[in-house]
Amino acid sequence: MPHHYSYKILGYYPPQKSGIGTYGFHIHLERDFARKALSTEMPEILHERMQQAGRAIISNSKLAHKKPSRYEKVFYFVENEGKPTLLLQYCQVPGNACDLGMDVDDIKRLQEEIRNGKNFDSIMNWIEYGPHNVDNIPQAYSLLSAWLHWQEYSIHLISPENH
Repeated sequence: MPHHYSYKILGYYPPQKSGIGTYGFHIHLERDFARKALSTEMPEILHERMQQAGRAIISNSKLAHKKPSRYEKVFYFVENEGKPTLLLQYCQVPGNACDLGMDVDDIKRLQEEIRNGKNFDSIMNWIEYGPHNVDNIPQAYSLLSAWLHWQEYSIHLISPENH
């Protein structure tokens, strides 16, 4: 039985010309997966394990020398009634506001879809995570590694039948 992936990575390759913000890439996450993640509360122990893993990714990518104390928190999750859900809003790594995240309007639409029990955006069956100030390969690597780590953890809680 073929494995079903809930995401697609776009543009993760070296740029034609190196420069500020040129190492960005996008990830499309299936909308249904995003709704399920938004409807699932983040276990506290998983939240701490995710942050530990994020710090390890930064350390292993040699980015830790850039303001390490500022990056105690790598993953930021969408909250529901003041509690974090499994839906990743963005992840950040050392740099000049370097992150990979989803648009706040996408979060609002997902919340409305959950409240109303239907998909309002039938044309776009995915949510996009976009880059901000990804200036070099270590930043791109760290962001992709962090995002994939989140996805791997969350898919086991959201869709255990696929694993």
